[in-house]
Amino acid sequence: MACRDKAKANPNYERQRIPTRPRCFNCGQRVVCDFLVSDWIWIECFGKIQGPGYRCLNCLAEAADERGIEWCKEIDLFPMSMAAQRRVQKRSAIAREREPSQ
Repeated sequence: MACRDKAKANPNYERQRIPTRPRCFNCGQRVVCDFLVSDWIWIECFGKIQGPGYRCLNCLAEAADERGIEWCKEIDLFPMSMAAQRRVQKRSAIAREREPSQ
């Protein structure tokens, strides 16, 4: 039974957030391998350092390749399993619960 069906059948049903991977801001694909690149590469590819959301490795490669940037020597990769992603999200949720309300 889908969440929306459970919610209709039981008014006390509380939807829970299902842990998932972040999505790329550019293409919408799920990010399974996070990465760090030099600031100059990021700025050349995406325009600013603090942009909204994640970017996937494919979008970085495409943007850098279009600009003729040799990005492969200045990158650190961080592949993340779904189990690790859930652990990170759980820690984030606990931290948010402990924050004082404003």
